[in-house]
Amino acid sequence: MRNLDCPHYDICLSRAAKHNKTDWDCSICVHRGARAERTENDMLGYQILLRAIFAPDLYAIYRGGDRQKPARHAKASPVEV
Repeated sequence: MRNLDCPHYDICLSRAAKHNKTDWDCSICVHRGARAERTENDMLGYQILLRAIFAPDLYAIYRGGDRQKPARHAKASPVEV
């Protein structure tokens, strides 16, 4: 099983990708039980992004305004966070 919370996970993931390994895991790694310290603020950006994508009405409330429906066949503009 992969330890997504490991502070070394990005290094191992890059190494596995470089060698085109899809079946690697952390079971024999000395860091398999390591956990990165995270604060609530680390996840806040992800929560806001997911809300903007999957719950635009809630995102509009968060932003303090009404949700505007885009014009038909109009190009979508990027979401400001």
